Amino acid sequence: MKWLFGSLMLFHLYYSAPKTGHITLEINNIKEAKGYLWVGVYNNPQDFMNKEKAIMVKGEVVKKTGVHYIRLENMPLGTIAIALFHDLNGNGELDQTMIGIPKEPYAFSQKIKTKWRIPQYEDVKIEFKEAGQIVPMNLEQW
Repeated sequence: MKWLFGSLMLFHLYYSAPKTGHITLEINNIKEAKGYLWVGVYNNPQDFMNKEKAIMVKGEVVKKTGVHYIRLENMPLGTIAIALFHDLNGNGELDQTMIGIPKEPYAFSQKIKTKWRIPQYEDVKIEFKEAGQIVPMNLEQW
């Protein structure tokens, strides 16, 4: 009987373990202390880079150059991809040239291999395994 009770307790603990947690983004290479950092988090390839389908969108004011930390709460554990840009003029959009080249700094959860195409979900996905995980991201600009 004690064995059965102990097994049931372990089963309950395993399946009631938190499936969410916080993740901290460490954004490096901020060169201007103005505007906003906008973050989009995605958990499937079909929705990647579609702001309306992000599982989380967050913006924070940039007050200094160098490094900025953004904490995202209640993130589901699992595979995610993060896209971020530094909105220098505060218009809420990633400004681009007429041919689609970003005018503002941007970053992804993985370093992209080439600037010559928009990265795919598979290129930048990461595993969010435990609460408190830190994801370093380096802003880049064309």
